[in-house]
Amino acid sequence: MTIKIGLVGCGFISRSHLRGWRRVPDAEVVAVSDVDLARARERAAEFDVPRVYGSLQEMLQAEALDAIDVLTPPPGHKELVLIAAVYGKPILCQKPLALELSDAEEMIAACHRHGVRLMVNENTRWDPLVQALRSEIAGGTIGTPFYARFDSRYPIAWPTTEYPNSFLLNKHRFLTNQTRLIISEKMIHFIDVARFLFGDAETVYAQTQNVSPLLRGDDLATLVIKFPQMFIVVESSWCSKGYIRPSRRFVSGAIEGTEGTIFLGGQRGVTVVSDQRGTYVPAFDPDPQEEETFYRAQAHFVECLRTGAPFETGPEDNYKTLAIALKAYESAASNQVVAIPRLDAGGS
Repeated sequence: MTIKIGLVGCGFISRSHLRGWRRVPDAEVVAVSDVDLARARERAAEFDVPRVYGSLQEMLQAEALDAIDVLTPPPGHKELVLIAAVYGKPILCQKPLALELSDAEEMIAACHRHGVRLMVNENTRWDPLVQALRSEIAGGTIGTPFYARFDSRYPIAWPTTEYPNSFLLNKHRFLTNQTRLIISEKMIHFIDVARFLFGDAETVYAQTQNVSPLLRGDDLATLVIKFPQMFIVVESSWCSKGYIRPSRRFVSGAIEGTEGTIFLGGQRGVTVVSDQRGTYVPAFDPDPQEEETFYRAQAHFVECLRTGAPFETGPEDNYKTLAIALKAYESAASNQVVAIPRLDAGGS
C-alpha cells in the first residue's frame, strides 16, 4: 500500500524533501500546500505533484492522506501540528520543532491525546559521517570519551556580489526577522549529534552575538554542554570571513578519549588515531548527495509507520535536543549555567 503524503510549506528546503520522497518505496507526495499559492503551484509542477492547496486545513478536508510533512518556518509549526493531530494524521515535522519549550510540550501532548505519531526531521542523525562516529565510539577504538569539540563557521550572512542579500537570506528569507537563529537553526544539529553519541546532557552554558546587520538574531555562538562523564564545546558562526562556503562536510573538530582521538574535518571527513589500531579513516560515504539524509530520515519515518517501531527522533527524544538549544538562549541572557529539563508531557 502506498503511503500518501501531504507536504506543507514549499520554500527552499522543500526541494530536498521532495527529492527524498521520490526515492522512498511505496510513498508518494499527492498534495502540497503553502500560503503562497503561486509558490505551491511552482513546486508541484516541478515535482509532478497532482494537487495544490492554500492551507493545511483545506488539504486535509479534501485529501485522504496517510501522513503530513511539515516544512514551514518554525513559528508556524505549532499551529500545523495541532491541526494535523486533530485529523489523526502522523506527522514528520522539520526541526526545530518549536522556538519555545512550552509550545513543544503542547504539541507533544496534543499528539499523545489524539493518538498521533510525531517525528522530528533531525536529518543529521542519518549522515553517514555521524553513523561512522557512533560506530567508532561504540567499538571502543578511542576508549572512554572525555571531551569533544564541533566547530562550523563561514561568511554566509554577509552580502556578496553573487548574493547581495547574503547567501543565507537568499536561501532562507524567513530568517531575516527571526530572533533565535544560529543555535536553533544550525547548532541544534550538532547538539543532536552530541546526544546521539554521548547520551543525555546535564547543563549548558552559552554566549551569543549578532554580527551581521542583515539579521536580528544570533549569528555567532559558543556552547559548553556538560554530560555525566565529559563536556562538549560547540561553536558556530555565519559571519567568519575567509572560510569556504559550506559543503556536505560542514563541521570540524575532535572527539578525545582515553585511548585515542577522532579528528573531524579536511578532505577525509574523519581520521581516527587509536592506541589500539593506529591511524586510519573509517569506511563511510565521504560525500553523500545533499538529499541523502532527508531520504534516509523519510524512509525511517515510513518504515516505522508500517511496523509500529519507535521513531529514532520521536518527541521524547527530540525534546531533549530542543531543550539544550533553547536553554542555551536562557544561559546567554543570564550569563549562567542552566540545567536541562526533562519532558513531562506525553507523546508517542
